[in-house]
Amino acid sequence: MTTTTWTNTAGGNFNTGTNWSAGVPAAGDTALITAKGTYTVTLGQGESVGTLEMAKGVTLATAGHNIAITSGTAKALAGTITGPAWLELGTDGTPTSFDNAGAINSCNLEISGPVTLAGKGEVTLSSNAVEADNQSATLTNSGNTISGNGSIGGDGFLSMVNAKGIISAVGSNVTSHRD
Repeated sequence: MTTTTWTNTAGGNFNTGTNWSAGVPAAGDTALITAKGTYTVTLGQGESVGTLEMAKGVTLATAGHNIAITSGTAKALAGTITGPAWLELGTDGTPTSFDNAGAINSCNLEISGPVTLAGKGEVTLSSNAVEADNQSATLTNSGNTISGNGSIGGDGFLSMVNAKGIISAVGSNVTSHRD
């Protein structure tokens, strides 16, 4: 597994190898989009990485392409991830933690395995869903604010634990319990 760092502070295409210190990150790799500044990195196709870290001021625009983050965050997702697309978090059977200190906007969230969403970040639903990956999964919200209009757990496979988080979502199938 490789660690590769984003080098283009003007922004650009995630899938362009010259924008990275060690080429485009692959499944299982650590992707660090941590160069200071305000810029947008745009997905040109669906991607899967092991770990993702983002600096404040950085936007990862999915541009309709799905992205999977299977092993959590190196430090924090301090930037913004925008949809529309599926943001897949976790790996079946493996506890995974994501430190969301930024914002996740207009993405459908697919939860795999037991996932903890820590930090003081925001998840804004805009007719989006938070669902499991067709297997039993648990999302523990530990400090994030999840708001907007969408569906949480409507697939019947997701258990939601709201531990110190705020859920202010409206829509069909909004189900949760607090520890």
